[in-house]
Amino acid sequence: MAGATHSPDRFAVLGCRECESLWVAEHYHQQDRVECPRCGHSRDPGSIKAQATAGDWQVACEQRARLLARRAGELGEYVGTVDDYGRLEDEIDCTVPTTSLEQDAGYHDVFGNLVDERLDQWGEQRRAVLRDEADAYLERRFGTLDGDFQYDADRSLDFETAAGSLTPSLNDGGDVRADIHATANSAPADLWHEIATSNGFQDALVAAVRELCQGATHADRAATLREAGVTAADGGLATVLAALDRPAEDPAHQNALELVAGIGQDGATDLGHLPIELITDGPLAALDAAAIVPTVSVLLPEGFRDRRREQRETTLWFLCALGRVADVRVTMTGLVASWLRTEHRDDLPASFSAQCIAGRDSRAPSTRLREAHDQLDPDGRAIEVLRTLAAEPAHTLSYHELVAQATVSKSRVSQLLGTLEELALVERYGPRTAKRIELLPLGTAYLGTLDADHDRSQELDALFSETGSQPDRPCNPAHTRAGGDAPDDAADRDADGAGPYRTRWLSRSQHAAIAGTGRSGGVTTVDAPLDATDAEQRRTRYASYDADRDELVLSNWVTSPLQHVVSTALTLSTPKVLQAALPADRLANIDLDPVETRYCRCIGGFPEEAETDPQVLLDNLIEWGQELAAMTTDLQHKEYADRDAFRGRIMQSAHGLAGSIVHLLDEAGVTIHRELLLAPGLDHDTLDSIRATLLHEAQIQSQYRDHTVYRQLYEQRPDKVRQAPLVDVDAADPFGEYIGSLTIRGPHASDLGQHLEGYLRSANRPTREDAPEIAVRLPIGTAGPEAYAETISRLCSQKNLHKTREAVTLCRALAASPHAVADGLHWLEREDTPRDLRLDEVRYALAQLGPARLLPDATPTVSAAVATLLKAEQPLSQTELAARADVSTRSLRKYVDVLAALDLVRETESGYRLALPFQDDERGDRICPEPIATGATTATELLWEVADVLLDEPRRLGDLDDPVGAAFAYPVDFDVLRRECPRINPWVRVARILCDAPSGPDQVVQFGVRTEQTALAQQSLATVDKSVNLADD
Repeated sequence: MAGATHSPDRFAVLGCRECESLWVAEHYHQQDRVECPRCGHSRDPGSIKAQATAGDWQVACEQRARLLARRAGELGEYVGTVDDYGRLEDEIDCTVPTTSLEQDAGYHDVFGNLVDERLDQWGEQRRAVLRDEADAYLERRFGTLDGDFQYDADRSLDFETAAGSLTPSLNDGGDVRADIHATANSAPADLWHEIATSNGFQDALVAAVRELCQGATHADRAATLREAGVTAADGGLATVLAALDRPAEDPAHQNALELVAGIGQDGATDLGHLPIELITDGPLAALDAAAIVPTVSVLLPEGFRDRRREQRETTLWFLCALGRVADVRVTMTGLVASWLRTEHRDDLPASFSAQCIAGRDSRAPSTRLREAHDQLDPDGRAIEVLRTLAAEPAHTLSYHELVAQATVSKSRVSQLLGTLEELALVERYGPRTAKRIELLPLGTAYLGTLDADHDRSQELDALFSETGSQPDRPCNPAHTRAGGDAPDDAADRDADGAGPYRTRWLSRSQHAAIAGTGRSGGVTTVDAPLDATDAEQRRTRYASYDADRDELVLSNWVTSPLQHVVSTALTLSTPKVLQAALPADRLANIDLDPVETRYCRCIGGFPEEAETDPQVLLDNLIEWGQELAAMTTDLQHKEYADRDAFRGRIMQSAHGLAGSIVHLLDEAGVTIHRELLLAPGLDHDTLDSIRATLLHEAQIQSQYRDHTVYRQLYEQRPDKVRQAPLVDVDAADPFGEYIGSLTIRGPHASDLGQHLEGYLRSANRPTREDAPEIAVRLPIGTAGPEAYAETISRLCSQKNLHKTREAVTLCRALAASPHAVADGLHWLEREDTPRDLRLDEVRYALAQLGPARLLPDATPTVSAAVATLLKAEQPLSQTELAARADVSTRSLRKYVDVLAALDLVRETESGYRLALPFQDDERGDRICPEPIATGATTATELLWEVADVLLDEPRRLGDLDDPVGAAFAYPVDFDVLRRECPRINPWVRVARILCDAPSGPDQVVQFGVRTEQTALAQQSLATVDKSVNLADD
């Protein structure tokens, strides 16, 4: 065959779509049908595109071998093994075989020289023949193949505008907001067919063709498309696409859409077989020329890794091509992203590969995680410690509890904790005799990398047990149906049957947030989202005690009045809480006068034995809690004669127990902060009942000169009234106080606070006729600058840092609540020496929060964009920002100018960035919004800039006859501004915070007896907006 005449396309390498085999065929286009020799699948030759062609059989075989090597990812290795004749000659055995005759001495003497001469001649002739054949083969081989074998198709991506993007999205579900959805679970041509037949793509393509053909005559439409770059099939595709300018019901219109969907498919179209590479000069070119950018979500499943390499490369090329003209979001798991970056790095844009890693490493310092992976055994004892802590709702255990649950010795636990502390995965805190161990956020992130995020909840020791016998106990004070009754008690029961209620220790960050938010003697409302989907979390009652500050914090979900009061009482009576805040030796140092304890403070469970042995009092309170828990169990199991009467006894007992412990804590000097987590979806009647219960609870848990306000003002039972000593009222100071603080947190917590005033006015509960002239003022307000500052100060003290004015302002402006700030700052590591909190650390802390916990009043698009910019390590283009934030570019444009007007976001040559330093390149720099940096901008000026962006007619700002212009006249009328320009409403709060404008005054409600002194005192309250008095006339 070396000397034969070779037709350039005589031999072809063909591929089978069914079994994916490759074979060499001769003159295949002359056959009626082409059949795969492996599986028997046959096709029409006109629908087949040869993978390679050659005029020589040997060259075609070489091409097939290269294709197979390329498919296996070994093309470079294959080419390196066969590259010149010298290599071939080394592999050919041209030695002359010896015979047994050579071993015969006589024969060798007679014929030896002749045999050697003839063998030498034969060997030389053989080598010459092989050399000639090898030279001829290599000449044909390298004359046909270039050095880097490629497919015949043109896969260049040359677009005019290239307005699209290609970005990864690391999850296992598609983007529901995309115009087009597809899954790459088959051949590239099938992926294109799925996209091309979608309504979203067809609408975009039709719009593009009509945009390009606008104004062109019927005869010029095809030429117009060709001039726009639609040159596929020698311009024939432009002629077909021109039909899309016709009505949708026109047959030519439908034929054009079907032909576009048939690109890359088996079989011939009206234009013949169209390989998939023609999409770039066909439909994609039309989209590019018209600047129409659809959004496409493509799911890359785990099975994509199992497809042959050639098919994977074609799919990725297709996604890159589509990503030049559309906003393409490739959705995949982190595992697929990591594999993709390793196996196909050269097939993807560098930015795409970088984002695959950035998305995985954005939640934890990569250096620390690598250190943990290098030092810890995934199946070792240290991981058991981490998982034990992770099983706790607050990720916290005492040292003794951790040792009790460990499977190793106490000394080994201490050694393991030392290693974990060095890696910043856990932290020990608290006094030496009451050490607690907390799983840090980095530890949670590390467990996530080990796939240890499933439920491993474990029960605490028996000290948290809240079950017992059911003997009745008199309660103090008496109020059988106080606070009203919920419409039903479904919320009081374990409705989903998932398990009993339990008490757990709060995390330090949440303890700091609750204590920092609470205002002494008042109520704070925090509008913030809550995760109410976890039934186990809703059944968990939280408590924690800070010995250094001598403060106790409680946090419970509330779904009904009964559930709230019972949860509070059971949490307070938990042995762990009492032992931490009120140990017997502490009570022994307090002068618990029997008269004052029983009749002034109305502390129940105080027999004569308790006067000399405080442990008796503690045991009685614990037993009281156990009896209350047993009663709630009976209520759930319907073990009662009269439901309403039994519920009344439970409510009465719970109020008495909670009031007794709160007054005992106040007597001992312990500060108490309560948090009420308001469950979403409560109906109006339930909320009304909760408001009434909160008022009654406040009356019980308030005191005036060591006397219970409820007993002095509202008690009606004659025997209890006679037992209560008369209180000596100071006419100059007739006001009692609510013990501790209450924080109400939930999506609409402020509504509950605002409606509390109206409820109190309408309820107007009368006091006794002979009640002393005392009253209690209860300030109610939202979490203001003091709450954020105190929360940040507490978190910073844990990290050996000092808060700064800039840090407080930025956290308050961007975060949804002090609790969110606390969770973010908790990610910071403790410093060895004290220093100020840096702004790049503020950025890092806020970056740990999800969009739902940022800019609470803004739209989800804005919150997602800010969350993305917080995580970014460099400026982002608008397209890149929209892709990472998982929002549409179109919707993002509406808001980025507003963020820029506030100087929260700045536009640079490289893209958009937050006005905060990046953690690496700008570490320690003082970069912050201009209003914070200079303090020279007023909220009015800032809102003027925002209104100029938002108003459809900005000239209205300068027209004093216009309501918007008039609203900006000094002083600014924010109510009118919000009404006339509703879109500015979310930014009023942000602008006022950035400019350090004063917060609104607290609202004060008051219960008790109205006196002249009371009225005069109210007039002197500089911070009171209005006061509601529920006293008798």
